[in-house]
Amino acid sequence: MSEQNGNGQLTPEQVEALVREEIPTLKINQGKIKLREWDDLEDKTDQPISPWIGANFPPIWFQQGVLWLWLRRTHPQLTYEDLGELDLELLYEARGAGAEDTPDPTGGGEPPTSPASATSGG
Repeated sequence: MSEQNGNGQLTPEQVEALVREEIPTLKINQGKIKLREWDDLEDKTDQPISPWIGANFPPIWFQQGVLWLWLRRTHPQLTYEDLGELDLELLYEARGAGAEDTPDPTGGGEPPTSPASATSGG
C-alpha cells in the first residue's frame, strides 16, 4: 500500500484499496472481538453496542465499527473515521464476506409467491 498522506492519515483511495484487498479472505467472528475492543467502539461512537452484537441487520455505524475493529488488528493505522469514506456497496460486500452463516429472513431476495389455492377434488 502507498504511504500515508502528509498528516499521517490514509487517503480514501488507500482505505478502499485496503478493504478490497482484505475482502476475499475476510472472516469476521464477532465472538473473537475482545471486550476492550468493544469498549473502543462504544467510546468512539457514543452508542450502546450490546444490542447489536450478533444482530442480523445492525445499523451501518455498527457494521463500520466491526469492520474497523477487525481490520485494525493487522492495519493499526486504520481509523473508524477512515471507513466512513467507503461506499455503502463496499461496506455490504465486506459484511457479506465476513458474515457468519445466517439465514436471509426475506427468503433469498425473490418476493414471496402466494401459496397455490386448494381446490376440492370432489
